[in-house]
Amino acid sequence: MHGLAPALLLFPQVPHLLLLTNSTGLVILARASRKLDVRPKLHANTAALESNSRARAKWQNQLASYDLDDGWRSDMEEFVSEYHKGEPCRVVERFEGAFNHCFRLRFDLSNRADWLLRFPIPGDVMYPGEKINQEVAAMEFIREHTDIPIPKVITSGRTDGRFEGLGPFITMDFVDGERLDEALYQNDKIKPGIGQLTLDYIYKQMAQIYLELFEHDFEQIGGLSMPSGGRSWHIGSVPLSLKINEGQRLTGINLYG
Repeated sequence: MHGLAPALLLFPQVPHLLLLTNSTGLVILARASRKLDVRPKLHANTAALESNSRARAKWQNQLASYDLDDGWRSDMEEFVSEYHKGEPCRVVERFEGAFNHCFRLRFDLSNRADWLLRFPIPGDVMYPGEKINQEVAAMEFIREHTDIPIPKVITSGRTDGRFEGLGPFITMDFVDGERLDEALYQNDKIKPGIGQLTLDYIYKQMAQIYLELFEHDFEQIGGLSMPSGGRSWHIGSVPLSLKINEGQRLTGINLYG
């Protein structure tokens, strides 16, 4: 069975598509200019929605308390600096997708690329720890076993100490980008100046990415796990899909197990 499902974005600073993929189907890992409404339409349970809304609001208030600038560095900036030998950094951009709250950070003293700190949003993401683990595993597998360009994962884990309660996170290289549909389409039509040669070039890249992914087979469908305890790459959990997440978010019923 094939366990990797790709999501495609076009990045103008590289001469090819950058594939950002995860085994959960929940998140596009690069910046989008607007939120994507990709959620399935299910009958909602009012009590479940209200509970999720309260969880989201409580978490957002806690997150905001760490993002206050006291004239030196915010707690959030100090949190990220710990993973880069204490080098000072600044939040230069904040944005949200459908499932994640993101901080773009720039370091003061080095010329290295900006970093992206990404938190799954409680109330929108029902299984944040599993989601992060499967995303990191999928990204590392793609980096190790394919030629598909993908951001480097700096670190991942769950916050603790004074940051306890913010939950799981990923820190990775930031790659600025543009959604493929927005690069090609305007008012549901191909933009003027986009010719057949451009479309052929993009389609060939997409085909190559799919072919690379389909070279890697697994014995079953599920969440990819990184090598550990003498085991190689393997499927270590049941699938975590968008429908499973939205099923619990809208109904309050645990569909993941």
